[in-house]
Amino acid sequence: MQRFLIVLAAAAVSAFVYVTAAPGGMQSGPTLKQFTALQKQVKLLNTKVKSMDYELGGNYEGDACIVALTSDEFQNTWSQIDKLAGTLSQPAIFGAQAAINDKQACEGLFDPKVPRPVVSPATVPTVAPFNSMIAWINP
Repeated sequence: MQRFLIVLAAAAVSAFVYVTAAPGGMQSGPTLKQFTALQKQVKLLNTKVKSMDYELGGNYEGDACIVALTSDEFQNTWSQIDKLAGTLSQPAIFGAQAAINDKQACEGLFDPKVPRPVVSPATVPTVAPFNSMIAWINP
């Protein structure tokens, strides 16, 4: 009889351990309320990430455009210096200029548009292209 009670006690302890450790015996995840709150947080964070991706893309376009505008104005300045040298019967200092490829970054900017000047000996350098860039950066 004593053996039977020992086996029965061991079986009871084993069953208790199994029931408390088994899946569903104790909840290991969030409650429904917590899960719903987490879903709302994830949705909000996804929206923020999409917005930041859009802003980051605009930032890269803006950076490329400002570099292109600066390059255009430098090249137009050099073209004017070469033009002046020619009128003084001196050789060109900088030579022919060509606009850099901004990969259509300036065309991608809007509200306001940021047009690039033509790189040409006939184009007089000016800060005007930068005004639309400043208006785009800080509306």
